[in-house]
Amino acid sequence: MNAIFRKNAVFGLVLAGALSLGPAVFAQDAPEGGAAVKMPFFPMFQVAKGSGGFFVARPGLAPEPGVAGRAYPYVSRLTVNNAAGDKGRIFLAPDRQIALLNGADVVIGPDPKSASARQAKLLSGSIETHLGTEEEETLSFSVVTEAAVFRDFRGRMVISAQDAGDSWKAGVRVASGKVTVEAPQLCPSRLGNTSGLVIATQKDKSFTTIDGVLGDYTLFVENGTEPPYEAAFHVGSRIKIWRSWAPKSHLLAVSVLIANVDGAVADSYAFNEGQAPVKSGVVSQPEEGASADAPAAAPDVVPDELSDFDSGFGDSADSLSGDSLFGSGDDSFNF
Repeated sequence: MNAIFRKNAVFGLVLAGALSLGPAVFAQDAPEGGAAVKMPFFPMFQVAKGSGGFFVARPGLAPEPGVAGRAYPYVSRLTVNNAAGDKGRIFLAPDRQIALLNGADVVIGPDPKSASARQAKLLSGSIETHLGTEEEETLSFSVVTEAAVFRDFRGRMVISAQDAGDSWKAGVRVASGKVTVEAPQLCPSRLGNTSGLVIATQKDKSFTTIDGVLGDYTLFVENGTEPPYEAAFHVGSRIKIWRSWAPKSHLLAVSVLIANVDGAVADSYAFNEGQAPVKSGVVSQPEEGASADAPAAAPDVVPDELSDFDSGFGDSADSLSGDSLFGSGDDSFNF
C-alpha cells in the first residue's frame, strides 16, 4: 500500500511540474552522436493566454478557466464564450499556434490516422491557425468539421463551423500559406494565399453547396470515374450537389451543377457511383425504377447572399495579417 501511495505521489509531482512549465520542458534531446530532432508538436498543448470566457475541459473533468503557461493533455475540449472580447490562444509547439475566437468549441487531440499528427475537431465558432510559414514543409495537422475537413496546413488562416439548423456549414479564408479542403464529392483541393470558400451540407447529406468567397483556384469534383472534374473557382462561383440512393441497387446517385460568378450554368453532369458521368443532369438507371435524377425543386439551404456566416472572417484576408491576432511579443494579446 505504501509503495502504491509513493508511486502515485511521485506521478502527481511529475504531472504538476509538467503542467506548470513552458515549452522548454518539451524539447527533445538529441540522439547520441546525432543532431537534435525537431518535434512537430508538444506532448501536451500549452495555453498561451486567455480571457475570462476561455475554458478547458480535460478528459472526464468539468470545464475550468484556461490558465496561461499551463499544459493540458490532448483530447481536452476548449470553449470560448460567445461574447465580444472572449478569446484564447494555445501553443502546439513554439512556432505553431491556434487562436480560439469568441464562440469557438473545439477538441484538440491526436490524429487517429497518425500518432505524430494532431487534429482539431471544430464543433462551432472560429479558430485561426498560425502553423509555420509558406516556406516550411506541410504540417501534419487537420481541422475536422461536420461539413468538410481541412488538412496539410502551412501558414495562417481562419476556419469556421456552424450548425445552421437543417444544415452544417464550414468555411476557410487563407491569409498566407496553403491548405487542402476535402468534403463529400469534393476531392482534395488545394487553396493558397488569399483564397477562401464556404461549404454547406444538409444534415441528411442530400444537398451541398460550395461558394467561392475569396481568390481564384481550382476545385476537383467527383464525376464517377477518374480523373475528377476540374472547376475553375472565383469569388461568386458556386457548385450545387444533389445526392440520392437507388432503391434497388443502393448506388449513390449524384447530380452536379457548376455556376459562374454571374449565376449562369457553366456545366452540369450526373453519375451513379463508380460509373461514368452523363451530361445534362440525366443519370443512367442500372436497374428498373432506380432513377436518380436531380430533384426538380431541390431546396437551396444556402441563400445567394451568405448571410452573416462569413462575417467572422473579416472583410478581406488583410484582416488576418500583421499582428492583429497573435501580436508581436509574449505580452501582447491583440486579437
